[in-house]
Amino acid sequence: MKEVALGKSISLDVIKNCSKKLGVTVNDLMTAALSMAMKRYFLSKDDTKTVQINVGIPVSIRWEMYKTFESVQQENKFAPYSYTLHLASDPREALDAVRRESQNLKSSMGIVYATYFFALIVFSLLPYPLACKLNDVMTMP
Repeated sequence: MKEVALGKSISLDVIKNCSKKLGVTVNDLMTAALSMAMKRYFLSKDDTKTVQINVGIPVSIRWEMYKTFESVQQENKFAPYSYTLHLASDPREALDAVRRESQNLKSSMGIVYATYFFALIVFSLLPYPLACKLNDVMTMP
């Protein structure tokens, strides 16, 4: 059975102001919020042993930075990245863990680009059913 939970909406401006005051990116702030929400979820299921989970996140692939706002083009190029989300109850602990993992991601962008090219080439050459099967195998825990 699938469950869905909705909460009170929060203005993006409030999130941006909060991230600026804390000196973190909006993505890091939202990932830390996810860390804390998942921690609460696992605790609600009486799971005190799970301290981290692996999540797949899309990482935007850009070949160069845009020089002006007007030159920005809509691109839809992403590479998968396996992100270790440390589960925390404390906001500072969550932000520190997210910041460390974000630094790991930034220092491994070569791997991200290589993954993008690998997926692009392999999946474009394989028959669709085989590509689906390979995707299932590659994304196994």
